[in-house]
Amino acid sequence: MDPTERNKALKRLIVPIRLTQLGMLAERAVRAFWPVGSIVLLTLSMAMLGLQDHLSVPGFACVALAISGAVIASGIFAFRRWHWPSRNAAQMRLDDSLPGGPIQTLLDRPVIGGDDTASAALWRAHLGRAITALHRARPVAGDLGLASRDPYALRYCALLAFMMALLFGSVWRVGSVRDVISEPALALASGPVWEGWVEPPAYTRLPALYLNELENDILQVPRDSLVTMRFYGELGALSLQQTVSGTAVAAMQETSSVEEFSVATSGQIVINGEGGRSWTVQMTDDAPPSIALTEAPDVTALGVMSLPYHAQDDYGVTGGHAVITLDWDKLDRRFGRRVDPEPRPEIDLDLTVPITGDRRDFSDVVIQDFSQHPWSNLPVLITATVTDLMDQQGVAPPFEMRLPGRRFFDPLAAAVIELRLDLLWSARNAARVAVVMRAISHRPEDLFRSEAAYLRLRMLLHRIERLPMDKDGALSPAERDDIAQGLWALALLIEEGDLVMVCLSGGKDSYAMLDILLSLQKHAPIDFKLHAVNLDQKQPDFPEHILPAYLDDLGVDYTIIEKDTYSIVTDKVEEGKTYCGLCSRLRRGILYNHAESIGATKIALGHHRDDIVETLFLNMFYGGKLKAMPPKLLSDDKRNIVIRPMAYCKEKEISRYADLSNFPIIPCNLCGTQDNMQRQAIKGMLQQWDKSHPGRVETIFTSIANVSLSQLADTNNFPFAELQTHSVNSNELNVVELV
Repeated sequence: MDPTERNKALKRLIVPIRLTQLGMLAERAVRAFWPVGSIVLLTLSMAMLGLQDHLSVPGFACVALAISGAVIASGIFAFRRWHWPSRNAAQMRLDDSLPGGPIQTLLDRPVIGGDDTASAALWRAHLGRAITALHRARPVAGDLGLASRDPYALRYCALLAFMMALLFGSVWRVGSVRDVISEPALALASGPVWEGWVEPPAYTRLPALYLNELENDILQVPRDSLVTMRFYGELGALSLQQTVSGTAVAAMQETSSVEEFSVATSGQIVINGEGGRSWTVQMTDDAPPSIALTEAPDVTALGVMSLPYHAQDDYGVTGGHAVITLDWDKLDRRFGRRVDPEPRPEIDLDLTVPITGDRRDFSDVVIQDFSQHPWSNLPVLITATVTDLMDQQGVAPPFEMRLPGRRFFDPLAAAVIELRLDLLWSARNAARVAVVMRAISHRPEDLFRSEAAYLRLRMLLHRIERLPMDKDGALSPAERDDIAQGLWALALLIEEGDLVMVCLSGGKDSYAMLDILLSLQKHAPIDFKLHAVNLDQKQPDFPEHILPAYLDDLGVDYTIIEKDTYSIVTDKVEEGKTYCGLCSRLRRGILYNHAESIGATKIALGHHRDDIVETLFLNMFYGGKLKAMPPKLLSDDKRNIVIRPMAYCKEKEISRYADLSNFPIIPCNLCGTQDNMQRQAIKGMLQQWDKSHPGRVETIFTSIANVSLSQLADTNNFPFAELQTHSVNSNELNVVELV
């Protein structure tokens, strides 16, 4: 091989060898100097923490002598262990890191076979592989591990002490070592010397004050702050006077004496003598914490309460709790609550405080489920309390509310829950609960949708009537709680499992209603089923395939009812008259009958807010009635409950939603194209109002839910004939004289 090529390959190793040599240098330095470094860090840590200030001169001399001996011993250890790493050593370490020792191979020379052609070719091939291996050469890192040389981790102990000194000590306190060494000379050269510190209580997390460096003579410190004064120099040269500890002091201080006292009141601290100072101390008391329930709790339909609160303290809140008690002044003691209740403990909720962050001012929320508690839906008082680091307490004013409980919309389920609460109020209500349950189950066909719910109620009734009771007619606590749990399960069985018949016309409103109900079915906390129904009235050119295809894609159960109401309407209604009245009555009867046949518990219609307002004016203008369409309605024959999920939605919002969803809209060719429709006239009037007076339609809709019967003239709904005046004592009247 050409020597030039070999030299090039070796020159490429200059940088890796230098870096490997530096790594070996760091390795040997760490191994040699870790003892002396640990001693230096430990000594510096003690000085930064001010340990020298608590030592006498002889004690300080002993410690200094021990440290000096340790430093000398560690220096001898370092001198004996230290060897400067040579280039050859670095080259050997780099060569050892490569497979086959390629560096040494390039430096070797063949001893025999140099004249043999085959041997020479083999040697050149060997050198070629060595040069190729050198391309993978990387610097070798030094081994900085000391576990085998320091099995007790003394170096980490020194490092930990140094970190503690950085956090809780001060570099400036190292200077006091000089004062300890030169104390006699300092006393002779510059006269008496003093030092002072004020350390606030640990719970305040306030820094210590070094009085020698403060320029301000007015100090604001918390109660129980510790004042430390240290005096050096000639005996009796300085004296201390203070009025902050509650005990006046005016004594001559001995040389190197230390005076400590706690701040108990505002006052003065005076150092008399050459170089003395005085301070006016203003003591601040730790204020008690405060808490406020910021707003009314947020309650879900399932009875889960979210109670927000806000807590404050000058140094931090450590904990708190909220106590819930019955509000006896607001409690209705009729029916099952006429008897005295069984004693129950107050509800005690822990208020959480931040694990990290600022505890001086924070807000949080308590989330709790009270749906099955015996006090659910009863008036209660919530009293919140917080505590600070000094065990001071802050109490919020009692907050009045009803303890949240799950809302049951089915009247029978709500009645069962009320019986459960009566039984939990007192086990002596067992006989009364049994009587009411027997009355409920007298004619089950009028109340129960499912036979399972009826049979479960009868089973619970038989258990109550057959269980043994004490002389007061009370069940045992275990039996009472078991019956109460059974009543809860019965109420859920009655409440949930609704079969909602969704009436689809093919218009935008019914499409949007079905889409929203499908979303609610997935995410709502209650269980219900959907069954879509479309009434094919045999209108001309009605696209019969659109709805079945759409519902098949959604996977929704549906029924298409085919009834030729179109022929009936066109035959019975005179020409020029609107079809709406007869058409809606026929459609309503068919849908109501079908709902009963499939066992539907609710009939969902797609009327929106604008439909309700239009109906109000139609009845006023053309029917002489103040009547609209409620969001929930019991039919006149008491067989069906009609719901209107879109009652609070604006028509223009539904139209926008339908456009975005790209619903396959089917136009109404039967009545939608008729002229002179009264509803169209009302719609036009409302649209004009909405343009000229924005918000008027919303106000009209709000008035439907805010009716004052006494301010109308319907004698059937308000007893005007029974109105009477009541005489009032003139002394009780506030008379305003107009001049």
